[in-house]
Amino acid sequence: MKEFNFDIWRLQAQSDVRGLLDALKNPNPSLRQRAAMALRVMGSPSALPALQDALLKEIDKETRDIIIATLEILFTQEHDNDSAPSRAGSQVVEFISRLNSVNTEHAVRAAQGLGEIQEKVGG
Repeated sequence: MKEFNFDIWRLQAQSDVRGLLDALKNPNPSLRQRAAMALRVMGSPSALPALQDALLKEIDKETRDIIIATLEILFTQEHDNDSAPSRAGSQVVEFISRLNSVNTEHAVRAAQGLGEIQEKVGG
């Protein structure tokens, strides 16, 4: 498994988004963090759905923070010229991060917020 640390760098150098997304499922939080950071540096908006899924499953606080920052940056890059989608993207990230809250009320409000954004976007 030691070689996997090198693999994150190699996957980033080869622009291997699929490999980095697979690394987000690794049991080692440090490797998940590096994979999320590599996706951020690469500016891979195609990774947004998988990062959202990873955020929902993530239990390590530091890794969650890194995934949230990565999602926000990728949403911003994806909607460079239009501030409204960027703001909505940031809200989506925040709502997703609250979905698995231990506070049921926060999770319900997050789900409602996501539904409202989907209605506004026309989904």
